[in-house]
Amino acid sequence: MLIPTFDTWQPGYGGAIVSVLIAGTDTLASVFADENLTVPAANPQTLASLVLNGIDYGKFSAPVYVGVAVTLHNGSIDETGVMRPPITSLTGVDMSLATVQVAGGTQDIELEDILARRVDVRDFGAFVAVGGAGASSSTNNATLTAGMAAVSSLAGGYLELPAGSYDVTQFTIPTGVVLRGRGRGATTLRSTVAGNVATIGGARAGITQMTLDGVSRVGSGVGLYASNKDEIVLIDAEIKRFDTCVFQAGGTRSDWIDVYISDAANGYTLYGQGAPLRFNSWHGGKIELCSTTGIDLAYVDAVTEHNTFSDITFDTNTGKAVRIRGARWTTLNDCRWVSNTNDLTIADATPTTTLNTVIGVSLVGGEMSGGTVTLGDNLESVTLRRMALTSITATLTAPAHNVLVEDCRETSVTIAGDTTTWRRQSTTLESASSLTTTNATFTKAWAATLNPGQHIYLSGRVQARRLNGLNYLTVENFGVARRPGSTLLYQTQTGNFTVGNTLTGGTSGATARIVADTDAGATGTLTLYDIVGTFANGEIITDGSGGSATTNGTVTAHDCQILNATLLAYDGQTVNFTVGEIITGGTSGAVARILSDVDAGATGTLTIKDVTGIFVDNEAITGSSGGAAVVNGEWLQSNVITSINSAATDYAATYIASGAQVFGYVRGTAAHTVSWIFDVDVVSNPS
Repeated sequence: MLIPTFDTWQPGYGGAIVSVLIAGTDTLASVFADENLTVPAANPQTLASLVLNGIDYGKFSAPVYVGVAVTLHNGSIDETGVMRPPITSLTGVDMSLATVQVAGGTQDIELEDILARRVDVRDFGAFVAVGGAGASSSTNNATLTAGMAAVSSLAGGYLELPAGSYDVTQFTIPTGVVLRGRGRGATTLRSTVAGNVATIGGARAGITQMTLDGVSRVGSGVGLYASNKDEIVLIDAEIKRFDTCVFQAGGTRSDWIDVYISDAANGYTLYGQGAPLRFNSWHGGKIELCSTTGIDLAYVDAVTEHNTFSDITFDTNTGKAVRIRGARWTTLNDCRWVSNTNDLTIADATPTTTLNTVIGVSLVGGEMSGGTVTLGDNLESVTLRRMALTSITATLTAPAHNVLVEDCRETSVTIAGDTTTWRRQSTTLESASSLTTTNATFTKAWAATLNPGQHIYLSGRVQARRLNGLNYLTVENFGVARRPGSTLLYQTQTGNFTVGNTLTGGTSGATARIVADTDAGATGTLTLYDIVGTFANGEIITDGSGGSATTNGTVTAHDCQILNATLLAYDGQTVNFTVGEIITGGTSGAVARILSDVDAGATGTLTIKDVTGIFVDNEAITGSSGGAAVVNGEWLQSNVITSINSAATDYAATYIASGAQVFGYVRGTAAHTVSWIFDVDVVSNPS
């Protein structure tokens, strides 16, 4: 400390002798001529003299420094107050009882408590930025590990990292420890190892206000890895340039805020693997420049459900921006897709089990611009609500359920594959679908997929309005449809099967419920509902109650049927029909069962039911028992409560069964451009 009192001229002290005493004593202090306290100076000091205007001024002839608290004495006459040097080191000093007060504050706070609030990585060894003298990834890693251990010993908290870029190798973040930098992009940890760089070692561990950088996307490099860890902390964090930026296998209740992932093969891989992956959320941030997947959410061997992503931007990903496989109840709120190759892919996990079919994917708000959407398999309760969809192509492949597109705005959107399962709905129109026809042929307006054994009741309301004329049609029509149970042949039976039991494939692991058994001894046919998986030809099947046989082929699925009894007129009969026989249309391929026949010779009318397909005018129909004739006129399901103007008498709306689906069909007239609304309420038994 520089002694300031006589470092400048003081009046009345010219030539005075001043002693520098240790504060509170009569002992002369050690004084020095340099601020490093290495060059001793005289004590007492004789002050220099300067007379101006009759006043004798005095000062030290050269600056004087001390390292302890002192007082100045001029004989026994004058004495200064205590002058204390500032504290520059606490080495060897016990400050455990010291208190401080923040400028502007009123409370005395223990210094020890303040120091304990922040633990800095540099307290535990060398931590040198890239390009600095002695910079070493292994040394930095050792220092980082020591610092985390210290924070862990305090039951968790933050380990502070300075600004700059620091090379490290691999490290594990203990339970409750969070690495905190000076800001995303301001503090960067870099590593190029071909493995897991940062491993989450326990709950409530993570990183905040920093960047984790893989530099060169080394193969197999993972930025952040966690296996069955809960409440992972990622806040204002950036992870980039890894083969996989984040890999999370199992874990619950993580709540991420403002996380940015970029330039990877796989951005964020989160699997139900080894443990359930449930109730995690991510709010705000971005995934960009991923070549395989941006978010890859999947069931592997454990449930993956109730995960939420909000306000995430998916930008310029050349792979799949979001891929969902077998996950359930996934929500994406107010997200944005732009310039991606594939925006969204949804499919069941493989092989299919009772836990990994997709249920409940909800996209709410946000926008999707450019790229493709690929949807297939179960798709139960998959919905898009209040989204702006622009210049995308959505392909639906053999979906088991419709995709609800509610209150969305579509611009230049192309629907491919099973287009009828893309169910547009306006909340003001309830569950109506809409289309326009310009011809006189039947066009699908609505569809539902039935599982084996499922049956439904259909109540429909159809409105048609010609756009290039005054014609209109209003119809309310009803229908009942079912899909028969699938069948499986068996042979070499060693134990009878029990109806109602669960059938299991010994090799495939497939399961189904037995609802009927046509038993011919060693051979027979099972009728099955609730099939999960695929039974293999030649595998042993058992029912848990002694039933056992070997499959003879694979499961045969049967087509849906309209059960309503309706009329079909014929002429040109050459062989009489037999009640109960199955008739088939030679052109349409439609089939039905005869309930009755009003036969007038060459002409007549059949009452038919269990209809699959559409019988067409003038096609040949043949019966399974030999009946033969030609359809005379159009066949339609009955329409009731009809309002129609005279010029549109050939407008029609009907239900048709084909394959695994039931359709609503409409037809206008040639040269009429007709706008249709087809609204169906479905009452179904459990599928």
